Amino acid sequence: MSTTDPQAKTARCGRFRRWLEDRTGLPGALRACPVRESAGRPAWWSLWISLILCGAVIQAVTGWFLWMYYSPSAQTAWESVYYIQYEVLGGWLLRGLHYWTAQVLVGLLLVYLAQMIVRGVYRAPREFVFWTALFLAAFALGLCLTGDLLSWDQNAYASTKTRVNFLTLLPWIGEPLMRLAAGGPAFGHLTLTRFFALHVGCMAGLFFLFFAAHLWLVRRAALAPAEAASATAEEAKAACCRWLAFPAVHGAACLGLLVVVLLLVFSGPLAGRSGGHPGDRFRPGDYFGKELGAPADRDPANFYAAARPEWTFRGLYGFSNAFPGELKVLAIFVFPTIFAMIVLLMPVIAYWRPGHAVNLAVFAVLAVGLVGFSFGSWAHDWGNADYDAALQAGEEEAQRVKELIRGAGGIPPTGALTLLRGDPKMQGPKLWKQQCAVCHDYTDPDGVVARTENPSAPDLAGFAGRTWIAGLLDPEKVASPAYFGNTRFAGGIMVRYVQGRLAKL
Repeated sequence: MSTTDPQAKTARCGRFRRWLEDRTGLPGALRACPVRESAGRPAWWSLWISLILCGAVIQAVTGWFLWMYYSPSAQTAWESVYYIQYEVLGGWLLRGLHYWTAQVLVGLLLVYLAQMIVRGVYRAPREFVFWTALFLAAFALGLCLTGDLLSWDQNAYASTKTRVNFLTLLPWIGEPLMRLAAGGPAFGHLTLTRFFALHVGCMAGLFFLFFAAHLWLVRRAALAPAEAASATAEEAKAACCRWLAFPAVHGAACLGLLVVVLLLVFSGPLAGRSGGHPGDRFRPGDYFGKELGAPADRDPANFYAAARPEWTFRGLYGFSNAFPGELKVLAIFVFPTIFAMIVLLMPVIAYWRPGHAVNLAVFAVLAVGLVGFSFGSWAHDWGNADYDAALQAGEEEAQRVKELIRGAGGIPPTGALTLLRGDPKMQGPKLWKQQCAVCHDYTDPDGVVARTENPSAPDLAGFAGRTWIAGLLDPEKVASPAYFGNTRFAGGIMVRYVQGRLAKL
């Protein structure tokens, strides 16, 4: 028999399929899938699944390329992210896609869960479909939480440190849990390595595992087995024709998702980001993608006061601010756990006749509460002078460290933070606030004014300069607040000497 005989090829293929079926069961499973769905029309709500899968694939691909350059340690994390943002070709785009897709993916999952609750499709026999979707949203939030620290800039460090320190509010187990999360008594190298391992090895892996389980359960629940078996050949053929056009719809939806993410990536100028100085060479990383703040400074005196969580946790942040001191444990751990358990038990509650109505009421309360507390948190920051000042100081540091790196021709082996700590322009104001502002005013002729609540020492503007010394020797100025007026020496021998003998000279 010839090797090109079609019957021989069919026989060989049949033997291979039987061999694969005996060992894996895969051919039978693949044959069963289209049968289950071909008897019905394509479910348009399955677009959500395609969009979620598209977002997850973008995350995986961009994350893999970022992983090639990222170095998780306290002295190299920010530096490697800077290298990605400004030195790697298209690195700013990769980082922007990774960040903004994560935000959009969380939003998609929350809307997906919301429509399942509103439409009531979480009820029997779709309980496991709902539960796997719920865990997908939890793992997506976990990916955002663990990924937030990895840039190791001011906001990432301060936000994550605050969140981890909340663990100490838990009685008995709080302190050990905090040390476990931080890798020791303080944030540092081990904290980054643990968060990186959780982000890449744990949360990402569990997300894709539960997505596969969710997809299988969705297909299994699409039609009852009896309905699929009763479909005629003509019905199946007609349904297959309808399904031929459906991939195009899914592809268009995924393309729309990519367009939305790209618009967010390129929204830097619209958000008011200043980027570099006008005379500098144009660098896309200064304007587009995800902004990189100044490197994290673990000195408590330099803690970043403008740190805020992403939109996904703004509601919880606003809710926690309604509780004082140690009572925050209720807002951060107790009430969220209760609400999470209620949502998890929604399919069980729906067994009860009015259960769906109860679930809708609970969902409405949660949605309104999250939106309300999120808006309240943002509204509190709007027009807040202290927040605006801290935010502006952080932006100035971020811009300055980039100027220092470019001026020095690169980052020194000791890290980018040493450039800031050795920079008079940045350290001068910090030292002033820490060491001088308790007693002294600073009234600069150019208009820079730093007032002290109860000054008890001379104004230090222009200290020891020619103009300052001339004023010190001026009989009319020596006793003014700029010199001895606010001190206990205002009537002392030095003032009398200038006003008396030196005036005669």
